[in-house]
Amino acid sequence: MEWLDLVAPSAAIFAFFLGIALLVQSIRHGRAIRRLEESLASGGQAAEEVSLERVKQLQTRMSAASAASAAPGGRSAAKVAGIVAVGVLVLALVAGGVWFVVLREDSESGPSGADATSGSTSTGAASAPSAAPPPPTPAVDVGSVGNPPPLADKSQFTVAVFNASGVNGAAGNQVAPAIRAEGYQVGRIDDSPDGRDDLARSVVMYPEGKRNVARNLARDLGITRAPPLDGITEEQLDGADVVVLIGTDITATP
Repeated sequence: MEWLDLVAPSAAIFAFFLGIALLVQSIRHGRAIRRLEESLASGGQAAEEVSLERVKQLQTRMSAASAASAAPGGRSAAKVAGIVAVGVLVLALVAGGVWFVVLREDSESGPSGADATSGSTSTGAASAPSAAPPPPTPAVDVGSVGNPPPLADKSQFTVAVFNASGVNGAAGNQVAPAIRAEGYQVGRIDDSPDGRDDLARSVVMYPEGKRNVARNLARDLGITRAPPLDGITEEQLDGADVVVLIGTDITATP
């Protein structure tokens, strides 16, 4: 619409000055014709001596006004010419006003180029639904014993005892009796299934669903870690609920 922004104001300005020119010209011609009419009306015989050639020239210049003077109502040429000029002037003003109020306002208020793109992008970004927050990552059980709720009946749970300390008899002679003394049942007693014999810190491990049992047993034995099974399968527990993997920290205790 850039061409329209240039053409519309130019056309309005041209029409404005054209209307002024027509208005001035019609006033001048109207005055000349009025003077001629007054001379004809008041001069009597002297008026008859007025040059017919002059009249013809004036009538030629005012052909438009003469045609309008023949319209119904008996309007004079000067009045009709004035009305025509005023009409042209009004049209010029209306055209200029329309351009200024409508076209110019639209061109200035409408988004352009990068602004329009930016506006549509921000609108789209604002209306797009926000991504759902990711589900919370479950906490990794690092074997903290803490303060577990007590077991109603410890004798219902069986404990397997595996020796990973490298000290012979540590499972059967030292740890198993302490487990029984705390009220648990003792199940399989053996060396560590993976053959390890240098575990520094003893640990109680449990299969799924036995976490509270492992934490209670670890607290009762003074063991500080109770993580899920790692390196030992449930089949190797031989039906036990949890397993104690003995380390050198227990066997070194007098």
